Amino acid sequence: MPQNNWNTVTEALALADNALLMGQRCAEWCGHAPVLEQDIALSNLSLDFIGEARLLYQWAADQINAHPTAFPDLVQTKESLAGKAPLPTEATEDSLAYWRDVPDFKNHLITELPNGDWAQTVAKVYFFSLFQDLVFTAIAAEPGHPLQGIAQKTTKEIQYHLRWSKEWILRLGDGTAISHQKMQTAWDLVWAYLPELRNDLSEAQQKSWDQHILALQEESSLTKADTSIWSQTGKNGQHTEHLGYVLAEMQHLQRTHPNSQW
Repeated sequence: MPQNNWNTVTEALALADNALLMGQRCAEWCGHAPVLEQDIALSNLSLDFIGEARLLYQWAADQINAHPTAFPDLVQTKESLAGKAPLPTEATEDSLAYWRDVPDFKNHLITELPNGDWAQTVAKVYFFSLFQDLVFTAIAAEPGHPLQGIAQKTTKEIQYHLRWSKEWILRLGDGTAISHQKMQTAWDLVWAYLPELRNDLSEAQQKSWDQHILALQEESSLTKADTSIWSQTGKNGQHTEHLGYVLAEMQHLQRTHPNSQW
């Protein structure tokens, strides 16, 4: 397999892992959001993220199956945890989502963080959506990029996620004293995970990233977080303790009843 194709498969898996975990986290709000309208909004965000993940996993699985020797760990037969039927030897969207372990996931750490309160959730969605917007817009505009079609399908969804989360940050940050404090606390907490996102952007994208964040920070009356602790090991397969719990819940059914027909 050419190196460029291998890199694109690796990129697709990382982008899919990001979207899958954000979808899983947003789904945790179902039935718990402050008002029904926002409960539905977050459920829709979850479906969008998982839909993005499916497209990327499907594309990656096709490439992996076409070049199995380049990705032996992703097509090997694995016995289920219950000692039942082995998985198919071909990669599928389900095998990539449900049959990889914590070190195999290459998502950014921000996507696996717990939701926390409402402010923390909208902060996570905003920063992740800003990253997605910059990345997918660039891919969509690049002729011949293998992921161009997927990027073109998802950019409108991403821009809605960005607009929705930005409006909530403005509402909380420039609202009451209590809402401002909650938003500032969330801003400070998430800030340590932003360099990992920013470092995966081009120089031009980093400038746009900085401009968007600075403008929103000023408009919402928030202050820059005072932290020198940066966490950026997710793409190396080194994760927080939270990912193991998310995967245990998400993968339980598939691993308990492999190859089941529904």
